[in-house]
Amino acid sequence: MWTKLRPHVFEFLSGAAQMYELYVYTMGAKAYAAEMVKLLDPDGSLGLSHSDRVIGKEDSTAAHTKD
Repeated sequence: MWTKLRPHVFEFLSGAAQMYELYVYTMGAKAYAAEMVKLLDPDGSLGLSHSDRVIGKEDSTAAHTKD
């Protein structure tokens, strides 16, 4: 997997984490979201390492399809 981050993403997330509780949401697998957490919050300072803050397709109650 190859991911390109936007410029200043770490500064933005650091500032946002001071005002909000951050979550990771994806309609992809939780394994993908976990890899993004490792990339975006490697030291755990944003609070994203809490498993209840990672929401993936396995947590969805309804199937969603793209048209």
